[in-house]
Amino acid sequence: MKLGFFGFIPFPFLILLSVTDKNNFDIYIKFTLFYLFLIISFIGASYWGIAIYLKKKTLAMPFFSVIPSILVSILYLLNIDLVFKLLLGIVTLNIVFLYEAMNFKKVLPNWYLFLRGILNLFVTISILVIILLRKY
Repeated sequence: MKLGFFGFIPFPFLILLSVTDKNNFDIYIKFTLFYLFLIISFIGASYWGIAIYLKKKTLAMPFFSVIPSILVSILYLLNIDLVFKLLLGIVTLNIVFLYEAMNFKKVLPNWYLFLRGILNLFVTISILVIILLRKY
């Protein structure tokens, strides 16, 4: 469970850097986007391992394992404003969580879904704070 929180550490660190070093804010916001998309891809990819471990005959988990990385790759390639990409990243992150909670709650431990919910909330708030810092 602690490992999940280690993955969250870069977000508050990026907020701190964004506040203390405004000269490099563009670098920090671009890294925030990169790291958010990396996290979303990682969440999806973990389902490949879960499916192998559970030895399920269904294609739902392996199929789901690649969808988040495909979605964020498409978002990354879109020629749209960085803030809008971050907002779409937040939406994607939360849709992935809702899909997990609705479709995999029978095979996932309760602590995992609880952890995912908490981390989703923290990441969403962190990204919104970074977006708001862009204005100041």
